[in-house]
Amino acid sequence: MKTRAKKEGYPVEREFTEFRSFLRHMGPRPPGDFSIDREDRETYGPMTCIWKDRSGQANNRRTTIFLTCDGVRQPLALWARQTGQKQGTLRARLDRGWPHRAVIYGKEKPAAEGFGRNPYRWLPWPTFWPGDRQKQEAWEHAYQRRQDREDGLYRIRFLIREVARTYSDDADFLSLHEGDVRPEVQKEIALRRDRLSRATEILDRAYPLLREWEAAAEAWTRTRQNRDTDGDEWEDDIDAALE
Repeated sequence: MKTRAKKEGYPVEREFTEFRSFLRHMGPRPPGDFSIDREDRETYGPMTCIWKDRSGQANNRRTTIFLTCDGVRQPLALWARQTGQKQGTLRARLDRGWPHRAVIYGKEKPAAEGFGRNPYRWLPWPTFWPGDRQKQEAWEHAYQRRQDREDGLYRIRFLIREVARTYSDDADFLSLHEGDVRPEVQKEIALRRDRLSRATEILDRAYPLLREWEAAAEAWTRTRQNRDTDGDEWEDDIDAALE
């Protein structure tokens, strides 16, 4: 590390000048192909260095392109892998000057597209359970029975909240019973894994849809405010969507 720092011309902080002090701050090197990597290119020190393997260091090269979305900063290659797209697709969007969100997810549809005349009345259930009328009705009944309507928990938000709750419960169960070989527990583990996979799929689709819905709802509300002279009709329409 000292040799690399001297070669590159970067200073080594006092805590890293002695091996004992270095070991106290960094700990022993993890097993595998790990070496010291700097998150900050200015110095070598406890606040700027971490152990990383080769793939991790590849994402921290000077030539790595980073994209930031919803407060998360990651390499372009990682965003591409997580969204199932080619890196070239994201690079082409970036070269055209698109904002980072559009680079990652593509340009959003027009605000009101797909949500009907009044977005507040839109039912998300057919989107996630097409053809399963029984499942759709069960979700609508569950939504209608909820107690916190005054908080603006509209259907798509309600869906995300309930699925996220199930996801958390199943993840906790799998973590708690990892390694349990009892047949009845293994049966429950298989059931929970399938449900967790389905919950992950739903949430991956629901969060982008929520952003589109919020944009459509905001645009619709703004239009109604400008159109209605008494200012009450659009609020009645929103209230009706909660019934």
